[in-house]
Amino acid sequence: MLLAGIPSVVYGLWGLTVLVPLVSQWEPPGASLISAMLILALMILPTVALTSEAALAAVSHANLQGASALGLSRKGIVLGVALPSARKGIQTGVILATMRALGETMAVLMVAGNVVQTPTSLFDPVRMLTANIALEMPYAMGEHRAALFASGLLLMLIVTLLAWLARDGAPTNA
Repeated sequence: MLLAGIPSVVYGLWGLTVLVPLVSQWEPPGASLISAMLILALMILPTVALTSEAALAAVSHANLQGASALGLSRKGIVLGVALPSARKGIQTGVILATMRALGETMAVLMVAGNVVQTPTSLFDPVRMLTANIALEMPYAMGEHRAALFASGLLLMLIVTLLAWLARDGAPTNA
């Protein structure tokens, strides 16, 4: 899964040169919330895939063989035994990937349009919270600076909550 090692700026550059023009053909301006969502989905896919693969590999072979011996079809084994057994590990991987997406700045900044507004549709340009903090912190003073720190605190609380959820959802060795 070499995609996990690609720097976010490379994803952003690809999104800006390939994805944004494709979205623009569908609904201008192209640099929008949907473009940011698609780039983030592409960026977190390797994390979800790797953690899901590890969770599925950890499923007991005895359980899989037992299901096969009972005459379950391949689909039945996957849906009835493997996925339920690996559910917590897969959920933990999704939460981990979501945490990565929440902290992403560069790729999102490049494809989201960088407009300070509340979007009314998926095709509206936006500025994400992390990008707003990074762009405005150098010149922020007083209440503006305090608001940026509050935004950072909110982001940290969300990530902490997700980390707590991942800890509770992590598979145990019992």
